[in-house]
Amino acid sequence: RYTNDYISSINHHPSPCEGVTCVASVFKVEFPCEVSQVNALPPATNVHELRPTDVKVIGAIGDSMTAGLFAKVKHVLGLLPSFIDKKLFEYRGVSWSVGGDSGVTTLPNLIKHYNSELTGYSVKTGKEGTTDAAYNFAVSGAKSFELLSQAESLVDRIKSDNLDNEWKVITIFIGGNDLCAI
Repeated sequence: RYTNDYISSINHHPSPCEGVTCVASVFKVEFPCEVSQVNALPPATNVHELRPTDVKVIGAIGDSMTAGLFAKVKHVLGLLPSFIDKKLFEYRGVSWSVGGDSGVTTLPNLIKHYNSELTGYSVKTGKEGTTDAAYNFAVSGAKSFELLSQAESLVDRIKSDNLDNEWKVITIFIGGNDLCAI
């Protein structure tokens, strides 16, 4: 439940779709704005005006959850080839926070509904630093103290691609390996 303070804080800032009385349905999730009407608005100049159409870059740092480790394995027996071949299958394209494979409900796919020029989302499989991983710098097995290295790699890549002045969504999801080490 929302508290009155939370509702008040939301109401403090005007909606980027104020006056728009339409609803778009994407992935069975209701969104308050039609794409064409949101695109007609001027670009955001601060975070309170930010809309999905303003976000140009998505990236992530973290551990195996963000890397999509074994994300498509449907049964425990599906893990056997990985242990036999000593290969880890990271399905980065289906990662909830940064995956861009089609037909999957992920944050980038929701944003791409409003901005088809979004960049940085990962596709298919592979390790961090590969072309398909894009701005997904998560490392399976990583612990929190390793985030600085991932963040530095992500920032360097964004700067080398001349995207440092664009609006970005960067997710950080880590901690399971820290808990296992206790």
